[in-house]
Amino acid sequence: MLDYAPQFEEAVQELASWVTAGKVKYKEDIQEGFANAPKTFLRLCEGKNFGKQLLKIADPPLGGTS
Repeated sequence: MLDYAPQFEEAVQELASWVTAGKVKYKEDIQEGFANAPKTFLRLCEGKNFGKQLLKIADPPLGGTS
């Protein structure tokens, strides 16, 4: 993969355009709450998640990041 490092930026742009156009679909498995971190990690290790395993700790601040 490192042989293609100079093409990473181009690849990210092209893949993003495919996602936007609906040509590539993805799934996110979102668990919520810091208390669920151990359970969420176990789901990942045991293959019980589908798609990308995420843990939502909190909502982002209003008005963007500061």
